[in-house]
Parts: sequence; structure tokens; C-alpha cells
Amino acid sequence: MMYLIVFFFRVMGLIFLVSGVLSIRKRFPLLIRGQRSQGVVVGHNTTTPNLHRDGRPPTTWYFERVKFFDVHGKTIEVVSEAGSSRPSFAVGEKVKIIYPKADPKQAMVCTFRRFWLPPILFICMGLVLICAGFRY
Repeated sequence: MMYLIVFFFRVMGLIFLVSGVLSIRKRFPLLIRGQRSQGVVVGHNTTTPNLHRDGRPPTTWYFERVKFFDVHGKTIEVVSEAGSSRPSFAVGEKVKIIYPKADPKQAMVCTFRRFWLPPILFICMGLVLICAGFRY
């Protein structure tokens, strides 16, 4: 039974680690060769999941809608892939945008929290789980 738990920790750790590394591998070229622009938050898309099992009220998640101009002067509007329980940016706030020149719809808000934090957390979680698996 203990071997199964150790195996589970190692596999889950490896999944988190690989996911984080692949995410950084995707973002690094974007950081080097991506087009930069300044966008404006024009609103938030929201989603509210069902009630929690313990009866707490549901949490509403906010995803920023950002408009910006690409290199050809075309107006692009994107919705952030990462949401939060309260708006990270106010409507009308200016934000830095980075996107692949060939596909501006793949734009990302370029802040540490949105760009680097998710893959770093995945890598850290993966390392913790792998180390926990080797501890036993």
C-alpha cells in the first residue's frame, strides 16, 4: 500500500513538473519574439459555479476583457484565460499585452502574476510532490 502512495506522489509530481516546464517553454519564445502592445480593460466576463457542498455561497470568478491594437492597427479584444475571485484590474485600466504576431487572439496580459506565476507554481508543486514521494 505504501508503494502505491509513493508512486502516486511521484507521478502527480511529475505531471505538475512537466506541465510547468511546458508552460514556460511556450511562454519564453513569446517573451522574446512576441509583439507588445498596451491594452485597456473594457470589462470582465464572470462565471459563478454551483453552491459549495458545505453550503457556503458560490464564488464569482472574474476574467478580464482587454482591447488593444495589433501591429496592423486592427482592434483586438481578448478574454484572459486566468481568472480571480475579484477583478485584478479596473475597467479602463491600461495593461501591457504580449502576443504572437501571427495570432493576436492569443494575447496575454503581461504581468508577473499572469505570465510567470502559474508555471512557477506548477513546477514548485511538482518538486514538492516528487520530494515527498522520495521521502518514504
